[in-house]
Amino acid sequence: MKKIAFYTYGFGHLFVERLLQNKNFYSSFPDHDFIIITDNRTHEDFYLKKKWEVIYLADYKHQLQDIDVYNSDNFILAMKRYTILNLKAKNQEKIYAQMHHLVTKTLEEHNVKAVLFNQKIQCMEGALIVQCAKALKIPTICPHYARLGKRSFLTHTEQEILPLVKTPSEEDNKKASTFLDHYLSAKGFIYPLEVIRPMPKEHKKNLVRRTLNFFKRSLIQGEDFEWPDFVYSVKENIPLYKKLKSKFNKREAKKYFADITEESLPKKYIYFPLHVYPEASISIPAPFFKDQLRAIDLIRLNLPADYQLLVKEHPSMIGKRPIGFYKQIQKMAGTRLLSPAVSSFKIIQQANLVISITGTAAFEAFLLGRPSFSLANTFFASFINTKEINYATLNISIKEYMQKQITKEEILHALSLIYANTFDYYPWGVEIDYYNIVSKENVNAFSNGIEAYMPTLK
Repeated sequence: MKKIAFYTYGFGHLFVERLLQNKNFYSSFPDHDFIIITDNRTHEDFYLKKKWEVIYLADYKHQLQDIDVYNSDNFILAMKRYTILNLKAKNQEKIYAQMHHLVTKTLEEHNVKAVLFNQKIQCMEGALIVQCAKALKIPTICPHYARLGKRSFLTHTEQEILPLVKTPSEEDNKKASTFLDHYLSAKGFIYPLEVIRPMPKEHKKNLVRRTLNFFKRSLIQGEDFEWPDFVYSVKENIPLYKKLKSKFNKREAKKYFADITEESLPKKYIYFPLHVYPEASISIPAPFFKDQLRAIDLIRLNLPADYQLLVKEHPSMIGKRPIGFYKQIQKMAGTRLLSPAVSSFKIIQQANLVISITGTAAFEAFLLGRPSFSLANTFFASFINTKEINYATLNISIKEYMQKQITKEEILHALSLIYANTFDYYPWGVEIDYYNIVSKENVNAFSNGIEAYMPTLK
C-alpha cells in the first residue's frame, strides 16, 4: 500500500494527530496509509498508544556497522548542533552514512509516495530526509514562513526560496498597500498572534520524568546518550536557575554595549543585526555563519575606511548568549555593539546599508527604501539581492549596494508577489504556540495549501 511519511520534530506529532482527522487532507492523498519518521523515543508512549508505525532515526547505529564507503554531505552535517558536531570527523561521517542508509531503506521498503513536514525544517535530520527523498524521486512538501502576518508557502526543499509562479491580483495589491502602511505606522513587524498560550500540562514532562526518559532511552533502548541535550533539558526545567543565570548575564552583557543611542547614531554606518541562536534560519541555509563572528569579520574587513559597523544584540538573546561572544566583538576594530534597547527601526532608517544573514532586518530596510542584502537564501532575497554578491570582493559589493535606489513601486510589487504566492498558515513548532498551531483553522489551512500545491509536483 502507498504511504505518506510524516517527519515530526519536537511536538509535531500533536499536529499530525489533528491533520489525520481532517477530511480535506485525504482529498490530496486518497487510499494512502502513513508512517512517522522522528528523531528519537522521547514521545514513544504517545506513538504506542496511537499504534502508529514509527521509524526512529536514533536507530541509525544499527545500520552498516562495517561501513567503509565515504559518503558525507558536509553542508547537511553542519546543520546539526553540538550533539554530532562535537564528535570526531570520522564519527560524524559514519553517523551521516548510517542515517542516510536508514532513511533511504525506510522510504523504499514502505513504498512512500510523499514526505510531509508540518513545520519549517529545523535540523540536519530533516534536510537529510529531503535529500534521500529527492534521490528516490519522492516528492517532499516543506512549509516556510514568509513573515507577513501568518503568510507561509510550500516548497520541495528545506531552503527558504519563494517560488514566484502566480501573478498578483487586485486583492493582493490591496493587501500589499495595507501591510506597508501598517508597518510604517507601527514602525516594525507585529507578531501575528494576539495571545500565546502555553502547552497543556498533559503534554509536558516534569524534570524527574524527563531525566528518567533520557536514561531509559540510552540504557534500555540503546539510543546514544546526548549529554548536551540532557544538560540543556535539565536547565530548562529549573526556573530558578534560568532566572538567576539570565539576570547575571544581562548585567554582564551591559558592560560591552557601546554608549550609542538613537540620538547619537554615527553619520556613516552599516547595520548588522545579530540572530537568535541556535536557530534554523541560520543553521539550514547558512551553517557557515552559525558562528556569527564570521559574518561580522567578513563585513568589517570590507568596510569603507570612514564607516562603522553597528552590531545589535537580538532582544530575546540578552542574558542567553555567552559573555565571551560580546568580549570578542569588543575587540573588533570598526565595530560597535549596541544594546537591544536601541530601536531597530531607527537604526535601519538611518543606515547606509543593512546586511543580515537571513534576518528580517534586511527586508525591513527594503520596506523603508534603504539598501540591503542577505548573506544567505531567504524568501525575500530575490527582491533585495539584485546585484552580485562576491565574498572575495565584498568591498566592491558593499559600495555598489550603498548606491542602490529603491522606489515605492518596487516595494509594493514585491509585497504583492509575496501575497500572491503565499497562504495563511503558522508553520511553527507546536510547543511555541500550541492552541493556535493545532487549531482547526490552522490544520485546514495546511490541508488546503497542500491541495493547491499538489499539481506542482506532477
